Amino acid sequence: TSFIVLAQLTKGVAMVTAALIGGTVTALLWAVIFQGFVQCSVLFWYLQKRFPGFLGRPDWSLMWEQLKYAVPLGIAGLGLLLQSDLHLYLVSHHFSPAEYAIYAVGCFQVPFLGLLRESVNSVLIPRISYLQQQGEKEQITALLASAMRKLSFVFWPAYVFVSVSAPEVIQVLFTQRYAESASIFVIYLIPIPLALFVVDPIFRAYAEYRGFLLMMRLAETVMLIGGLLIGINYFGMQGA
Repeated sequence: TSFIVLAQLTKGVAMVTAALIGGTVTALLWAVIFQGFVQCSVLFWYLQKRFPGFLGRPDWSLMWEQLKYAVPLGIAGLGLLLQSDLHLYLVSHHFSPAEYAIYAVGCFQVPFLGLLRESVNSVLIPRISYLQQQGEKEQITALLASAMRKLSFVFWPAYVFVSVSAPEVIQVLFTQRYAESASIFVIYLIPIPLALFVVDPIFRAYAEYRGFLLMMRLAETVMLIGGLLIGINYFGMQGA
């Protein structure tokens, strides 16, 4: 848990520091690379301490079991990434660079909320996997309910506050030039309350539902493509 929380914290610190000192996209990329290098170094140090000589004794049967578990989840994760970025590509294709700049700013992600959710999600994964092995379904339900309740304590007030003050938030962060982005930003914020539903640990713990997860991601992507095309054609960038 400490490793997971510190990894998220140091990533945030590295990116903020790079933005303040370097002020360029290149500086941000170097910060992410550096943080990833440090994180991997700490991970390998821990593995060597916990399992001395693990690199010299590969267990190929275990590797195969891990691949069968991880590859479907990885493909599903790529599908989720495609879903989250697809609207940007379609908008950039259908509108001018200036209009796309307005849209991209309107799709600004509130960093703290994403950091909080990812930290909670990462901590829940090993705990729910352990409870699943023990057959404690009621405890899993209670743990998820508790996590969602605590997330809602932050997410709902933040959603209301940022939605109401969207024009001011955009102007403070991006200047008056992007004032038109506020209408996009208000729409983009709508899914924040739905982010309370943390489902990734469930699919990690119950590996038999990996096939269902893949099919669900595929169906969502197909529906999203159709929805984006209809929304753009009839309602413009707000439709996307």
